[in-house]
Amino acid sequence: MFKKTYQDNLRKLRKEYKPPTIESEPTADPFNTNVYDLSDEDVDPINHVFLYRKNFAAAKHNYLIKPPNVDRTPRKNIFLDVEAILPSLIPNCNVVDADFLTGYYLVKFHMNLPYLLSSFHAGMSKDSFNRGIYYALLKRAKKTNWKMLGCDANPDDKYKPVTYNGIKLPCDIYNDNTHNSINIQLSEAIDMKSIDLYTCDIVSKSTADVVKQLTLIREFLSDKAYILLRLPADWEDLYTSISMFLLYCVSYYKTVKVIKTPWGAKPRLYLLLQGCKTNILPAVYMSLNTYVKDYNPNLPLINQSYFNVTDQDSVMMKINKAYELYDISTIISADDAIQLWSRMVE
Repeated sequence: MFKKTYQDNLRKLRKEYKPPTIESEPTADPFNTNVYDLSDEDVDPINHVFLYRKNFAAAKHNYLIKPPNVDRTPRKNIFLDVEAILPSLIPNCNVVDADFLTGYYLVKFHMNLPYLLSSFHAGMSKDSFNRGIYYALLKRAKKTNWKMLGCDANPDDKYKPVTYNGIKLPCDIYNDNTHNSINIQLSEAIDMKSIDLYTCDIVSKSTADVVKQLTLIREFLSDKAYILLRLPADWEDLYTSISMFLLYCVSYYKTVKVIKTPWGAKPRLYLLLQGCKTNILPAVYMSLNTYVKDYNPNLPLINQSYFNVTDQDSVMMKINKAYELYDISTIISADDAIQLWSRMVE
């Protein structure tokens, strides 16, 4: 006669049960030579007194730093065959292009996005970019609950469901009226600090443009939000101002990465940020807002006197290496690229 109930035996079996070991997918980034990690926990947030002030622009923000020499040799797009083959390997996927590969790659190797995801995208016409993100999320979690908001420079009916509350088109985020309109309408639709992913894939032509990207929806970003910004295609003439902006980011964000896309006819440069080291004071944002409204959009954001009180040579060396990504080409054959991506998506 059994003295234990069925439930007792079931509890015992559960305690004894050991789930089978599941081989995890390789986590190494196969394109890590196209990524430069600038993150540095030892760099303290820059005090707002060293950030841009219009009164000091001519005296303390008018300096130049010589960029390293890099070779901008045109490259071949060895990923065209990948773009042709992947749709047959991914369920319900019809089109794969360079933007799809970028979205998929970023989520797989550089973004640990939550299952319940709220996002905002400036540049919704990059539809395949968001599809790449979506398929990478499904690969990881099998299902996802994604609330997507955004605006776009190219009006199209298929973007109406995600263009919340009729944000006025075109989505010229560099225009103050558009900036204000987006924030007003978001305040009517979502809570503050509720967005986990913010991407901007609108071309930037100056350092001030990139700062405008960063501050576009700052009040709606969660403390752990991922921020992806589009850097100018060519830093050479903007080297000093972009470098100082990157130094600002290293001082305030835990994760700072410059990423050069290895696919596509022309490389794109993105800046990935995540996790503020500390609460950013209103005085800091005031300096950023003053900076973007100045007549010169490419002055250094950081006062030259900052370098008299702190040594940031190690960070500047890292920024030089990030700039040298221009000179790096992905050494891989078209066949190897196909095999690599086939394993990544299966």
